Amino acid sequence: MKNLLLIVFMAIGITSFSQTIKKEDTTEICLPYTVGKQIMLDLNKLDSTTAILKLTEEEVIELNKKIDIQKSVITTMEEKVKTSETIIQKTNEKFQIVDNINKDLTKKIDLQQSVITTMEEKVKTSETIIQKTNEKFQIVDNINKDLTSDNKKLKRKNTIIQIVSAVIIGALTYEVVSN
Repeated sequence: MKNLLLIVFMAIGITSFSQTIKKEDTTEICLPYTVGKQIMLDLNKLDSTTAILKLTEEEVIELNKKIDIQKSVITTMEEKVKTSETIIQKTNEKFQIVDNINKDLTKKIDLQQSVITTMEEKVKTSETIIQKTNEKFQIVDNINKDLTSDNKKLKRKNTIIQIVSAVIIGALTYEVVSN
């Protein structure tokens, strides 16, 4: 940039001097002090601006790198969100399946409970029937005991009658034979 300004000033100086026919040494340029001072200030500003530009460009490069990293982080997070949503969906589907299984099991349990209730009623009825049957057997056993007792009495009576009959027949036969 310094060279450019130097060339510009030389060109201005050459055109102004070239209009005159004088031949002068152009390797040296004479400028007023204020113009030289302004040129030096401008050159300093150019150097500092160039340094700032270089730093800014480096900062832009670093910021672009950060942006790229953040984009990859965002992409990764979006993938994680999608994966999480898929996991949540699958979990909800599993809960739905478990809920359906629970409903089916509840129906089966209710059905089994009604079967158990029916079986308990049948057991109660069977116990009642067994009790009535036992009562009948008790009555029959009592009747059987009474009949057995009556039968023994009749057998004793019959034995006594046979003995008495035999004695009467024997006595009558003896009387008939003795007579």
